[in-house]
Amino acid sequence: MEELDKLKAIGAREIAKTTHMALNKITDILDCNYGNLKDRVTTIGLLKILEREYGVSLEIWLLEYDAYWSNNSKEDDEFNKLINFKIMHETTQDGDTKKMVVVVPFLLVLIGIVFYLYSSFSSVSENLANETSKMETNVEDDVEIVSKEETPKVVDSNITITTTPDSSASSPINEDPQVVETIQIKPLENVWIGIIYLDNKQKISLVTDKPLDIDTNREQTIITGHGMIEVQTKDKNLGNKTADKMRFYVDKNGNIQEITSQEYSSYNGGIGW
Repeated sequence: MEELDKLKAIGAREIAKTTHMALNKITDILDCNYGNLKDRVTTIGLLKILEREYGVSLEIWLLEYDAYWSNNSKEDDEFNKLINFKIMHETTQDGDTKKMVVVVPFLLVLIGIVFYLYSSFSSVSENLANETSKMETNVEDDVEIVSKEETPKVVDSNITITTTPDSSASSPINEDPQVVETIQIKPLENVWIGIIYLDNKQKISLVTDKPLDIDTNREQTIITGHGMIEVQTKDKNLGNKTADKMRFYVDKNGNIQEITSQEYSSYNGGIGW
């Protein structure tokens, strides 16, 4: 091939200096190493540069190049497929391995977090249940205590009595006890009345505008919120019809008398309202 011989005479290094083409590519063209020039488009571009720069025609070289690759393309394709499969397989395995290296610790951390949260939630739930149970128990105890200490009793529509527990108390107010003397407090208007039984210090209080019978079987002190009352016995009436509080003492024989604040405190042993 005369055209190719002309280029060989110039030399690959000289051509590289003039055209700035890669030396190895020029060498492959001059030596017809078609197998090293796999990119046909790039190869044709290099041929055009040589033809333009040195006024040669390399059509025969290109025909032989195409013939070479026409015969070797199938084998090369199979080879490339094998290489690509191997690369893809290794890449996939390597990628899977890398993924496992990242995913496994992540899953372990995630499982640990879930377990921690579950344990914490279970602990909180158990503590909450225990606290709730304790609160319910305390509430029940408080309710029981309150029910024992303060049990409202409706005497009538206008009277409410609050009592403290007394296992030894005698008959309730307004029943018919065995009395030595009948005593009745008759409010002239709504009044608060506080009673302390001196045998066990039991305290009773109520607000009423209705007549109230006093249990004369028990020693006691009585205090009223104001003096707009009448205290009726079988032989006398007490009451001053003023805004001042009134205090009374009922002795063991059922006799009643008005007393001073000092006497009231003395009879009660310092207990008051």
